[in-house]
Amino acid sequence: MALRGVEIETIDAQFGPAGLADETWMHNITASYDFTDMGLQVFGGVNNLSDVKPFITERAYPASPIGHSFFIGARWTM
Repeated sequence: MALRGVEIETIDAQFGPAGLADETWMHNITASYDFTDMGLQVFGGVNNLSDVKPFITERAYPASPIGHSFFIGARWTM
C-alpha cells in the first residue's frame, strides 16, 4: 500500500521508506447452505478474521477501520 496521490516510482525519493506500508494479509471466511426443496439459502461469515489494522491514511484499504465484522443472511427464491 502507498500513500494516495503519490506515484510508486517516486515515493522513495519523496517520503523515504515511511511512504510504503508492509504487505498485508487478510482472511475472510464465508459459508452457505442451500435448502433446495424450499428455495432457501442461509449464509454467514467473518470479514478480516485476523483483525488486521489498516494503514494510517484517509482511505483505509484493503483493511477496514472497523476491524473484523460478522454477517449472516438468508435468500429465498420463489
